[in-house]
Amino acid sequence: MNQRFQPARLLALLLLLLCLVTACGPGEAGDGPMWVDPGTIRLSPDRRQVTVEIHNRSGVLRPVGEYALEGPDWGSFRFVDPSLPRSIPAEDSVTLELAVSVANFRSTDGTLRDGEASLRFASNRHEYEIPVVFQAAADGGPGPIGLGLLVLLLVLPAGLLAGRGLGLGSRSPDRHRGVPLLAAAIASPLLVALTIPLGPAWCSGRLGDPVGPLELAQCRLGLGGSELIGLSAGPGLLWLWIALAAVTITTTIAACSLTTRDPLPRVGLAGLRLLGMSVLLATAFAALNPASSALSELVLAQTRATPMLGVEGPRWGIVAQPLGFCLALLLTAGTRPEIPTAPTLPTLEAGRATALLRLLDRLDAAVWATVLATFYLGGWTLPLVSVGLSRSVPLMPLGVELVLGLVVLALEIGLVLVLSDRLRGWLAGRPAAGERERLRLHGRWTLPLILANILTLLFL
Repeated sequence: MNQRFQPARLLALLLLLLCLVTACGPGEAGDGPMWVDPGTIRLSPDRRQVTVEIHNRSGVLRPVGEYALEGPDWGSFRFVDPSLPRSIPAEDSVTLELAVSVANFRSTDGTLRDGEASLRFASNRHEYEIPVVFQAAADGGPGPIGLGLLVLLLVLPAGLLAGRGLGLGSRSPDRHRGVPLLAAAIASPLLVALTIPLGPAWCSGRLGDPVGPLELAQCRLGLGGSELIGLSAGPGLLWLWIALAAVTITTTIAACSLTTRDPLPRVGLAGLRLLGMSVLLATAFAALNPASSALSELVLAQTRATPMLGVEGPRWGIVAQPLGFCLALLLTAGTRPEIPTAPTLPTLEAGRATALLRLLDRLDAAVWATVLATFYLGGWTLPLVSVGLSRSVPLMPLGVELVLGLVVLALEIGLVLVLSDRLRGWLAGRPAAGERERLRLHGRWTLPLILANILTLLFL
């Protein structure tokens, strides 16, 4: 029996798991026919007014009323529009606006305190009570500088261990030569991972509950949670470009130090890829038109519905920029350098140097596959399942959705890697397969097409 790994079996198992997860998700998120988003209403000095959406999940018209604000600080909150909705159509929703008087939470010394109350309403025999919280300060994070220091403490030891495991700990007198550079090259993809959104948001204490898009948005603002991204400081596209440049520079220099071949073609291919991808990613960003420069908003922008073959589908980057995706895949696959059969380095055996070159190549390919999956394939989102602009009521608890999002992102990265490897293998059999020939080919054809792709923004 053939015991080789078969991707089709893994895909079938993952699809079965997805069906079980969505089938076992709660049919109704809470007791009664009504469901409120956000489940905990949070306001702050920078967020003095919020929208509350009440969903009617039943198939009949439902009355709603007996609105009241209660609790210790109920007098500091108010309804913006006193004419509150009195009924909700079947499988529909209504919204109301709630505002806070920040001055009521200011002490004599000028500092702000936290406050709490509750929003109550009723529908037929069902009564609902939603916590209302005034948060004087958003949940803090490490910030770019602190996060950079933390990454430095984690990245370099990881790279050193990986490098020594591949033979950098030789007994040669110059055994330490190149170790820091190789360590940085091996660990630098973690910098890119810190800029990639891994899920809708982290909401503290809500993993077992369904969480709607309004509450997820306030969690991303640091109110009761945080973004699921290591480096959330804006602008996200700039931080991603810095991380990609760091990966390109470190891996290219490290790879050049492992072979006696002329480094200029390898450096040229790496620079051309970084330049071309910078233009393609900026074009995709403009085409998707996210609400802000954060990469998490870029992923959410891909949950918008768009007409596709007579039905509505997600507006992924590949839909908004089909030519851009093809060029990005061609560029990332066609600029990957060759792996020499007999590289030399004084401190390494040829076999170990080849292993290091292959490792650097796989890490580099995985980095670009992650970027393509995020910009063109919707990242962690799953059409018709993930909470976003296309679905207001979640199908499953937040914890299940977070795990599902990671699985979806991993599958997309794997798909891009397979396509990249197949395309690279096909290009290797072409007449112009050398590094110099490919450099001239991409400079003559790919870069002009990338510039022409910008014109698609005027028509799509």
